[in-house]
Amino acid sequence: MEKELRFSYDKEGDILEVFKGKPKEVISKDIGDDIWIKVDPVTEEILGFTIISFTKWFSKKGLSKKIPVMAEFVAN
Repeated sequence: MEKELRFSYDKEGDILEVFKGKPKEVISKDIGDDIWIKVDPVTEEILGFTIISFTKWFSKKGLSKKIPVMAEFVAN
């Protein structure tokens, strides 16, 4: 089943969140370097991720950050 990506950015907290599908209860797991993955507590499927201090990682030209999740993109 295809799921839409949902993005949320909290400017005050400088936090970017990316989720697939509709919001639901998740468990957050710290994987280091200001990245948390959001995991379904039953299936352990990764449903999204959070980047803390987002502008620290992405405000300078040429900076990038690898997030250890697999993705597949399909256009409607």
